[in-house]
Amino acid sequence: MPPSARVLQRLGPRREAYFGRNERLRGAWTDEIVYALLADEWAARGSATRR
Repeated sequence: MPPSARVLQRLGPRREAYFGRNERLRGAWTDEIVYALLADEWAARGSATRR
């Protein structure tokens, strides 16, 4: 798992999609992972960290 995906997992969004080898970047096929977090989930997370 790439470091950027580990950071996202710590922040709390859920993984909604994984597209394997869907995009070419610098001549190589790369994977794409899509994460999502609803506004109310983000707000609830923020208030929980302020306690």
